[in-house]
Amino acid sequence: MSADGGDLGDAPDDGGKTTAARPTLAAPPAPPAAPAKVPQPHGGALNAGGVRGHRGGSGRKPDEFKAMCARLASREATARRVRAILDDADHQHFMRALQWATENGYGPPAQRHEHTGTNGAPIPHEIIVTRRLVRPEGDGA
Repeated sequence: MSADGGDLGDAPDDGGKTTAARPTLAAPPAPPAAPAKVPQPHGGALNAGGVRGHRGGSGRKPDEFKAMCARLASREATARRVRAILDDADHQHFMRALQWATENGYGPPAQRHEHTGTNGAPIPHEIIVTRRLVRPEGDGA
């Protein structure tokens, strides 16, 4: 309906041209209901099924993938290639092969973490000692 009460589709206007009836717009969809919460041991909660639209983390690698990597790393051909690279100190991958061999043979090196306060100053610490009196059991007082 137009402002004067006529239907837009049957009244010529604009020099005899007819205008088509405009489609009615549908109401926007209602927002999805909040997912159920799954309680966690620490007291928080996670959304059941994750959050829609979020890709999620990579998570733990499947056991089959880890087994395949272990088979590839333990093949004799792989060991020969690593030995050949480590025998040539000028090889472009020498340092990476050495790192791989030492980390897998001896374990990764211990990482040192150092924390400082503002401008490298020490972080102030405060130790508070409290005493709590405990009555022995059976004391009726």
